[in-house]
Amino acid sequence: MLRQRLNSSLLLWSVLLLIVWCFRLNAIAFLCVLTAVGAVVELLKLFKANVPVIRFNACLSGLFLAFSYVALRHEVFDIDHIHALAFIVLFHWSVFVAKTAKALFLSLFCFFYLTLNIHFLFKIAHLFLWNDTTATLMILWVVLITKATDIGAFCVGCSCGKHPLLPTVSPKKTREGVLGGILIALLVNVLFYVCFAKHMPIVFIKSCVFTVCLAWGAVLSDLVESLLKRHLSVKDSGHIIPGIGGILDLVDSLLLNAPLAYWLLKYGV
Repeated sequence: MLRQRLNSSLLLWSVLLLIVWCFRLNAIAFLCVLTAVGAVVELLKLFKANVPVIRFNACLSGLFLAFSYVALRHEVFDIDHIHALAFIVLFHWSVFVAKTAKALFLSLFCFFYLTLNIHFLFKIAHLFLWNDTTATLMILWVVLITKATDIGAFCVGCSCGKHPLLPTVSPKKTREGVLGGILIALLVNVLFYVCFAKHMPIVFIKSCVFTVCLAWGAVLSDLVESLLKRHLSVKDSGHIIPGIGGILDLVDSLLLNAPLAYWLLKYGV
């Protein structure tokens, strides 16, 4: 399992990073929309939602992120209008079409947990005035720190983890794994800073402090998904990626880190 997960992670993230580096922010927008739609579908299937609920939320997620990207990048209209319109559509659909409280609750949860959080990656790009190099690098930095924490925690936890972190939430996560994940994330931050120092809008010390915050955010965000899966009695959100699971399993640790990184970069730089 460890080898399979490492191989899948290295191959997948290498391909994704290459695509992003070639096509920059447009690739990020496309991948965000694709990922959000896939994650919404997986999550609703776990909750055993019916097909109309899944289709509606997948469409709402994709359209919201696509319009958010256009609104923020080109400033053709205020992003708040998109938020308001999404909730108006969601409420009307839940009451007049779905007509069930479960559909409303699931739709709200998907919107807040997945779609709204993912759109903060666009807001990070907006912070840096959509500069293709700087904005792309900062989003890549957030993703790399997050996934380095994931991989580091998994490897260290499997090899020398002895003390469970929260056995009632995720029995396999250990304190040693969390510490290992934070240390690996710091190492990745150092390497990233050495390679791209002249393009980084934050000083090295701040990048290290932010890395520790994001590493803990990755752990906490992963634990939230573990809490959901434990409640639903499932191991993985899907089986599309060998050794990892589904799309939601791939991006779960980013769901808290996208807004957290935006907050750190906006108020901490």
